[in-house]
Amino acid sequence: MLEPPQRGSMWRFGFDVPVNYNDMSNYCGGKENQWTTQKGRCGVCGDPFQGPRDHEDGGIYATGIIGRTYESGTTINTTIDITANHFGYFEFRLCPLDMGHSRRPRRLTQQCLDQYLLKIGPSDSKSNGDDTRYYLPHGNKSYFYVPVELPVEINSCEHCVLQWKYHAGNTWGKDQQGRKCLGCADQQEEFYNCADIAIVERSPNELITPIYNDNSTTTRNRAESYLSKKPISSSSVIFLGIASVIAAKRDPNLDREVQEWIEAIIGEKFPDTPYEDAIKDGVILCKLMNKLQPNAIPKYATSGGSFKLRENISLFQNAARDYGIAEAELFQSIDLFEKRNIPQVTRCLFAVAREARKHKFNGPLLASTMSQANTRESVGGK
Repeated sequence: MLEPPQRGSMWRFGFDVPVNYNDMSNYCGGKENQWTTQKGRCGVCGDPFQGPRDHEDGGIYATGIIGRTYESGTTINTTIDITANHFGYFEFRLCPLDMGHSRRPRRLTQQCLDQYLLKIGPSDSKSNGDDTRYYLPHGNKSYFYVPVELPVEINSCEHCVLQWKYHAGNTWGKDQQGRKCLGCADQQEEFYNCADIAIVERSPNELITPIYNDNSTTTRNRAESYLSKKPISSSSVIFLGIASVIAAKRDPNLDREVQEWIEAIIGEKFPDTPYEDAIKDGVILCKLMNKLQPNAIPKYATSGGSFKLRENISLFQNAARDYGIAEAELFQSIDLFEKRNIPQVTRCLFAVAREARKHKFNGPLLASTMSQANTRESVGGK
């Protein structure tokens, strides 16, 4: 679960938390471990039941940092990254750990989570008559955007945990008529994630604007650092709207300048495809960093599945940080891979070109300078 970011994936969004390169592996220790060894039991956040429970209280990834803040009773947009579509369905549950009362905050348990099995909003899923399950459509789709309705009875919650459950459907079994069918077995592979969120009261006197409905990196990153520390106000929502507008602007001339500069650096032309398609697998970006800083990325993937190729983007981002690019000038890997916020990608590459000048790079330099008013850093008020 990438939106809101699950505990083991928060490092991918710039939070100062331990890095977990296996954040796609919260599957109860595997189907054999869950159903044969542990009799169907699993940790509430996907850890093996027998431990270690790294994503639960006391675990290395259970930092307690709030990743997202939402308004009570609203429909939030979740993003799920599935590396292999095994069909089945998603479910979402909520446990209010700290309601802000004087009583001691409760511990995260499955019993607490089961109190709030959340409804799925209008989506592309066939509900099969169940409005609490999102059934995965067949196909090679990697990212699933699932609207989830927060309960109106939770007016505010300083610390809630959103649990995502994925009950796969790729194991053969028998239906009620005794016929063999895919997905009919009771014992299927399961994945669980936990995300730490806060819920604030929705006031009719405030300006209500969907904060996370657009997938702007600028908006989301500003929201995660701002709203997790301060209550929502009309001024903060207006600010986020302005940030979204800035992020949405795209100048094809700037894209072309960056493309021509990269082509000159790496000594090869982009494929005859749109600019964003050429760079979305990260291969060209890794080549760029290795030209600017030899051996900056010793090894990267040139083929493979979507998850493997998306790691190239993370490698580029790490190399860019080491090269001197500020966190505010980077972009989220999912935004490039899904081609959702290309202006921020271009701004980041202009920042790389700027650093190349500072490093006195002995090669082609990018002549144009992008307006600082369009950077995430200036949007953040710095």
